Amino acid sequence: MNALLNISFKRLTDHSINTGKLGAKSFYAFYGFKNKFGHEYYILSNKGTSGTLIPEKATIDYFLVLKSEEKNIDFRSILKQIKTLEVITAVTQIEPSSLKSAENLLFD
Repeated sequence: MNALLNISFKRLTDHSINTGKLGAKSFYAFYGFKNKFGHEYYILSNKGTSGTLIPEKATIDYFLVLKSEEKNIDFRSILKQIKTLEVITAVTQIEPSSLKSAENLLFD
């Protein structure tokens, strides 16, 4: 994906969320990249050390999260490029506000 999108994801500190059990946390693989235009790209595993990050999307293995002040990002083009990778079986765009557990995607 790095070569395809001309970016260079780096492994970041695992994303963690409280599981609701006293002091218990679940950890999720987390990768990031920020380009010269200020667009931030993150790959976040949906499978963690003790469950799924977004339970209502349990069949999804990873989320690609894009953060940008720019409103004109061509998501269709990015999705189309990702779909060309042989290791990717499905790609879909999800509006975070439609997820019950969207707060699990919040990170700095």
